[in-house]
Amino acid sequence: MQPLPLVYVAGPYRASTLLGVRRNIQRAMELGANVARWGAMPVIPHSNTPVEFTDIKDADFWLDGTLNLMLACDAVVLVEYWQSSSGAKNEIAVAKKNDMPVFEKWLDLVKWIDAWRP
Repeated sequence: MQPLPLVYVAGPYRASTLLGVRRNIQRAMELGANVARWGAMPVIPHSNTPVEFTDIKDADFWLDGTLNLMLACDAVVLVEYWQSSSGAKNEIAVAKKNDMPVFEKWLDLVKWIDAWRP
């Protein structure tokens, strides 16, 4: 088994419409796919919390759970429009408190992934 860096994809999930939520999920999935193409393992919380799950538990359950996922990762990458997300802002604060690198720019993440490779 070859070790891979785990990269958490942080960005908006909630929106005022179902279409907006689905767009946010799609943006996160697209960024996660690019992370994988570059050779790191994406952890995409949006894919663990489909809209069909929102009635199972309240938002705090999902936010706490995804924070736990993030803390198991090596770095965080931000989806566009992350500034509009209180959840993403909290994830950034927690990541920085735990000395995790947070990347807003794709090229910075690429350099970090490249440096990780043996």
